[in-house]
Amino acid sequence: MNTFCRFIIVGKVIPLLENAVANASILTILAITIERFNAICFPLKRTLKFNVRAVAKVMGVIWVVAYLTAMPFVLMTSIEDAIFYDGTPCQVCRTKVEEPWHYGYLLSMLSIFFIVPLFILVLMYAKIIRCLIYNSASILSRKNPSFIYNMRTRHQVVRMLVAIVVLFFLSMFPIRVMTLWIIYTPPSNVEALGMEGYFNLLAFVRAMFYLNSAEQYFNYIKFCL
Repeated sequence: MNTFCRFIIVGKVIPLLENAVANASILTILAITIERFNAICFPLKRTLKFNVRAVAKVMGVIWVVAYLTAMPFVLMTSIEDAIFYDGTPCQVCRTKVEEPWHYGYLLSMLSIFFIVPLFILVLMYAKIIRCLIYNSASILSRKNPSFIYNMRTRHQVVRMLVAIVVLFFLSMFPIRVMTLWIIYTPPSNVEALGMEGYFNLLAFVRAMFYLNSAEQYFNYIKFCL
């Protein structure tokens, strides 16, 4: 395989990988939260029991869905001739949004993997906190050390999960906003930033995006516990 072919393959795969990881991240957080939601709010009617095999199956489904939903980025990415800033001709990989389905796809991904999950997570955590407050009052009235220790452990788990969710949305919010801004703003507004300003902004949102990937390792560990 020559260098040009490798360049094309890598250029088309990178947007796919980036967006698949982002989709898998939110699906993983949803899976963890649903499991904790059932464990805390419905402890006596718990139907979801995650052992190693069940976790492996859930992770497999999550990654399959993540890659399938990110696959259109391969079609949206192309290799084009360009001029480097010093006048040298070069080839670049660009993800172009031109067709109507491109706009519909990106808006649907924003809704499915950002807005809707945020709404669901807020509702579930509101229910979890409500259950914990109610259970805390009941347990403290009994003054049973084992029950009190169990409740404190649950509080720690919820605080940890809330922190993960907040960090996830804070790290993903900049790149989502920048994507919409680039798509819908006139090209003159983007050009007004200048090359340095544009790439500095791009570096910041990508750094926040990759920060989310670092959280994934922690998510997987907690999901298996």
